[in-house]
Amino acid sequence: MAQVRDARAMLDGVNPSAILWLDIERFKWSSNQTSNRDFIASMTDACLTGGRCGVYSSFNSWSAIAGASWDYPKTRGLPLWYPHYDG
Repeated sequence: MAQVRDARAMLDGVNPSAILWLDIERFKWSSNQTSNRDFIASMTDACLTGGRCGVYSSFNSWSAIAGASWDYPKTRGLPLWYPHYDG
């Protein structure tokens, strides 16, 4: 998770109060939700070595990638930013 740690460190150097958003959307994810969960958990833990982090995902993307009921980032205190489309 060097990329996440490096991004977190760079962001902390510019604006320590900024949130690093982990963008979890459908694009080239494994069909194996267990593997995806392990990867997301690793990104979450790496991100939390610095400042604030959050998750950006839609319900459909999250359900397909990790499973609707899996909430590890929430248990680690990450806020959720999700799209809501009207019309």
